[in-house]
Amino acid sequence: MLELTTNYDWTPSVARRLRVIDEFYVDAASVREFGLRCQFERHLSGSGVASNSLQRHPDAKTTYFRLAHIISSQKQPDWDSVESSFRFWGIPSSGAYALSLEGDRDTVHFHRRTGRWAGVCYLSTPEICNGRKGVIFYRHRETQLESFVGADSNTISMLRSQGADPSKWEEIGYVPMQFNRVALFDARHFHAASPGFGTSTASGRLTQLFGIDFLEDLSERPS
Repeated sequence: MLELTTNYDWTPSVARRLRVIDEFYVDAASVREFGLRCQFERHLSGSGVASNSLQRHPDAKTTYFRLAHIISSQKQPDWDSVESSFRFWGIPSSGAYALSLEGDRDTVHFHRRTGRWAGVCYLSTPEICNGRKGVIFYRHRETQLESFVGADSNTISMLRSQGADPSKWEEIGYVPMQFNRVALFDARHFHAASPGFGTSTASGRLTQLFGIDFLEDLSERPS
């Protein structure tokens, strides 16, 4: 794992819940090529506007456990829920790809019920990644919250409703985009993907996504 370099003096709440791993895949080019061959579909649910792949990489389970081990070597990853969701919905929640093109903009959001930890691997080519932001973290201006942890249900509803209003949020940090870099973070923190670019799968913002939970944490999920 490499030291994170940004233009920000990271707040402790975010910094201690963030890992950045460069040169994550041994053969990142083949992982990208698989993504280029995927079928993408824009889903109506969720906070973002990216298109998501209907397929997941064949090594998704192995990668899921690898990322989970980086977070904690003591806890048991909840892969069974990932599989059950995939079988029921037909849409992969881990190991799938996301594609954002020019004009696509994410909203500030957080993960409350699934995927307490999020993993994002940047797979746009190096020359495309250069100088761009990856995942961006935010503080809510009115409440000064950086995550929903400890917030009551009314506050959480308010935070969700304001996710698409940039005036309500202050940017506090970001992970620079780099080919074959993974950003692994506590997804209860307020975050958004950087804006899309390009006009095709090959020239657009291509990432591979993982939502990671641990069996020991399931009792803390909201009902």
